[in-house]
Amino acid sequence: MDELRNEEKIKIAEALISLGKNTLEEIAQVTMLPLEVIQNLANPETKHS
Repeated sequence: MDELRNEEKIKIAEALISLGKNTLEEIAQVTMLPLEVIQNLANPETKHS
């Protein structure tokens, strides 16, 4: 169940990133995903560890 929720949050985050109207910090706050996850979604070629 939690995995499904995380997948949904990631889809929402990807949609918000593609709109380009919110900062990554705002997207992290709204989706309740860690900022590091949002940064990786926004820059998939860059690994933030």
